Amino acid sequence: MQRDYRKDLNPEIMARLHVGSLYLPIDQSLFPVREFQPDQVFKEYIYHFVRGVASEQGLDKMTKYLQEAKAAAGG
Repeated sequence: MQRDYRKDLNPEIMARLHVGSLYLPIDQSLFPVREFQPDQVFKEYIYHFVRGVASEQGLDKMTKYLQEAKAAAGG
């Protein structure tokens, strides 16, 4: 698992940034439900965060997982 994340990041800082930004996807002033599906906003948020901290190996795993999930969902 250690190799799934970039080595050039400070894990303590990244963890705090992530925790601090967890409220953004549910902020109704930014993402009103009448315009945005909450589950889609959260998926985009997580995807964006993981892409930023993942190593090439981690990105490969994520891509494979997403492809498998899409195939399992019939898409």
